[in-house]
Amino acid sequence: MEVRELQPQEHAEALALIKDTVKSSGLSEAGRKSFLEFAESHLGSLRLLGCFDEKLIGVLGYNPDRFHLALFFVREEAQGKGAGKALFAALRREAHDADVSRITVHAAEASSGFYEALGFRQEGETIEASGIRSIPMEYLMDREYLGQEVTVIVDHPYGSLHPHYPDLEFACNYGYVEELAVREGIFRNAYVCGIHEPREKVKGFVVGIIYHREDNDARWIVSPEKTYDRTEAVNAAGDTEQYFESTILWL
Repeated sequence: MEVRELQPQEHAEALALIKDTVKSSGLSEAGRKSFLEFAESHLGSLRLLGCFDEKLIGVLGYNPDRFHLALFFVREEAQGKGAGKALFAALRREAHDADVSRITVHAAEASSGFYEALGFRQEGETIEASGIRSIPMEYLMDREYLGQEVTVIVDHPYGSLHPHYPDLEFACNYGYVEELAVREGIFRNAYVCGIHEPREKVKGFVVGIIYHREDNDARWIVSPEKTYDRTEAVNAAGDTEQYFESTILWL
């Protein structure tokens, strides 16, 4: 089984797979018609990944600017054999390399259980449009790091002034995660809670992840111990994070 990006000359084969598979998708006739019109008109603007097992057996398409999943189909005879998981694993790797914090999808009601099994969660009310009832869902990246021990290199110590907001004082040590920076060149920002004095470096555990909605950014909350005070952790990051609409995932 191989997963790779589809080339433009393979798009017709991908569309044929979608047309064949959408028949058993659980959509109404109006919904199927509406979705196929969307697929035909938008296929060229999406990044398409294909799963092959001698022939094309699955297609995943997403908007590469915001990592919104627009289509995801596996041939009926290949379902339950790992093609969907392989395609999504490839998408996760691409999201990780692009350093985005979430993958989103408007999942048709009939397929919401499939997305839940992949790790998506509902993040809005059900929408009905063009004959399709869909549920806004999101997959939050980085969560595999919850509970892991990391090192924070502090570049804004406890009590220092914010470089862009001179009236704002850091209520914690703030910096970036050394391991990700060294291993992958990703500078993941992190707040350290539970230490009330300036430090240059702190080892601790990832106890929370803050997800920004506007800029698709993630910031970690790190504590010297896995036991921590959630209120204190929120207060440590609160003055800086007040400017963002966010979701927090806790250990």
